Amino acid sequence: MSEIKLADRRVTKTLYAIETAFLDALNEKNLQKLTINDITERADINRSTFYEYFTDKYELFNHIIRKTFEKKMLEHLSGDFGVYSDENMGNIIRAVSEYFQYLNLICPPADRHLRPIAEAQVQVVLYHALTCWYPPDERTKLNAKALFVSWAIFGTLLEAIANGKGSDPFLISQQVFAMTKAVLENNDT
Repeated sequence: MSEIKLADRRVTKTLYAIETAFLDALNEKNLQKLTINDITERADINRSTFYEYFTDKYELFNHIIRKTFEKKMLEHLSGDFGVYSDENMGNIIRAVSEYFQYLNLICPPADRHLRPIAEAQVQVVLYHALTCWYPPDERTKLNAKALFVSWAIFGTLLEAIANGKGSDPFLISQQVFAMTKAVLENNDT
């Protein structure tokens, strides 16, 4: 998304109109068949306004996925999110688990090929959330650990929940929590 002052009420209102129009249109057409015109007509904006915010419908799709996953994470987090705690780690794992279950429900078979795009956005948000737990001066040194843990959470839950190869999402989430906690607490890496 281009650099926009999100504090401006007009910008917020236009962005909301674009997002809502996009989601409404997706209820009628799959992403491949959806046009920018479908979105702009529903949002009651012109095409140039759309392009001030997004380069194409795929960037808008990424924005929506990232935003909905960030919202899901924030629903689960309490207290000081910027500090590691067992509670925050468990809540992040539950948020990923629930989000993959949500994607399974809303993603129609015609759009299953778009799942990797959505999943990539989840992994990016997850990685950035984990790096927040480290002081700025230690982030470069600990990036590999955050990257490893984010992929461990993401990959395990993706395989188990999103791809339907796990039995109980709660049990899998507990197992992922135990493994990631061990990695984060290990100071040798």
